Amino acid sequence: FIYKRYRDLSGPGVPLAMKAFVAGMKQAGQPVPDFAAAGDMCATRIVLSYSGLVAGKDVLALAEADIAEDAGCSAEVLGAVYALRSVVFHRHDWPGLATQEAARSTQTVAGDPGDGLDRMLIMHIALAYGAATDKRWDVALVHFDALAAMMNAPWLGELGRIGMDCQQQRFAEALQRLQRFSNDPGVPEQIRLPLQSMLQDVPDDPSKIEDQFSAWIAGALWDAVKAQGGEGLRQLMAFIDEQVSQSIEDVVAPGVDRVRDWWQQRKD
Repeated sequence: FIYKRYRDLSGPGVPLAMKAFVAGMKQAGQPVPDFAAAGDMCATRIVLSYSGLVAGKDVLALAEADIAEDAGCSAEVLGAVYALRSVVFHRHDWPGLATQEAARSTQTVAGDPGDGLDRMLIMHIALAYGAATDKRWDVALVHFDALAAMMNAPWLGELGRIGMDCQQQRFAEALQRLQRFSNDPGVPEQIRLPLQSMLQDVPDDPSKIEDQFSAWIAGALWDAVKAQGGEGLRQLMAFIDEQVSQSIEDVVAPGVDRVRDWWQQRKD
């Protein structure tokens, strides 16, 4: 059973892997993200869950979110847990569950999401992605602006404004902003190039651009931190990418049947 097998592996395995990662970084004289150095597994689980979503491994994302919830993590972490779950439910066309989790996220989070720059970045990324997937662009804009300020990357705020154009059904304006954004030399190349590819296949119905845009954002936010986040956080994200792409490749794979299995187990 995929969900249970993954949880059995991840429960004890991730803390051990993180200890080894932190020890190796310290031995090499490299910076370590604040939450990793403090042994904060709640924030680490959120990073893993987000990485699973970016990789299309929804069961991994759900399992990590569940582990964080069951560990009694703080309110800001739970807000991120619910936001990430809502993304999975949207992907699998379960609008009722997606709306329920999005509402729980909004109700749970209040004020700044946590202390420590790296930890705050992770929470803002999760909440921005959850809100963007739900197309609650006014909420997403708050998190995009926070990320723009924290990473000194003003172009991130523009993503929220493109979303607001969509929310107000100004789809032609949103498309124009996206086209300018894709050619802005101030935006890192690894973010611009996938967007340029996406814009080569613009749907006939302008309103469909919102769906493409919200789907593209997951990878864009992940790559933004890799491009402009702190060195320690970039190293951690590379480490987690490696864990997701290699060590769990044969344990977790995307698929609606497995997500349904997860939901059945949670109900039982």
